[in-house]
Amino acid sequence: RFSHCRQRAASMTPEPGHSCADRQGVWAIGGTHGASTVTLVSNRGAIHVTTLPWRAQRLWALEAGVLIEAERSTPRVAGETGLLYLSHPLDPPRPLRIESGDWDSTVLLTSRTAPPLLLSHSPRLGAHVAWALATEGGEGEDGAVLLRCVWSEPAPAPASDAFLFAASSACVLLCLVLPERGGGGAALAQVHRVALPAGHAGAPPLPSRPCGAVAA
Repeated sequence: RFSHCRQRAASMTPEPGHSCADRQGVWAIGGTHGASTVTLVSNRGAIHVTTLPWRAQRLWALEAGVLIEAERSTPRVAGETGLLYLSHPLDPPRPLRIESGDWDSTVLLTSRTAPPLLLSHSPRLGAHVAWALATEGGEGEDGAVLLRCVWSEPAPAPASDAFLFAASSACVLLCLVLPERGGGGAALAQVHRVALPAGHAGAPPLPSRPCGAVAA
């Protein structure tokens, strides 16, 4: 069951880095002298360049658009995640924010669902957390996009690998490969059901429903 999930998910969540692709074309990071640019080469051959307010370290693909992750040394204020959402090259990048608290999380993967999901691990909370991007009806000040928690699961350390499988239009299956415990033990693969919020405005937190756990 796990290997099947991995094969299906691999095409949905490309490896993050300095370039990635969505349905519009190929995006890439560039730039020097303290700032970065993001260039989109569209499927029709047009080239669009967006200048960012800080240096970017990686891109995360969505179905339409990208999340742009800042270098960790970038200064932040409360609620800022160090992520920008760019849905179209002619639109301004919009910061991603959480409604309260400080962001200390590491991004593990993103989805191409509607609404888009982001999986992170928070050392402070000791948990994996799935967030929905409130891309419609959930904008904050300055056009910021709010992240709404839709699922969480205690985890003292981040998963060594993670995959996403679109089970239906209402939920996804999240496959987590947990690191070995106690030195020499087998890694554990867990599969969780995560319900998607209705619409793009987000929804209150929803409980996870484990679908199974097997030794990897």
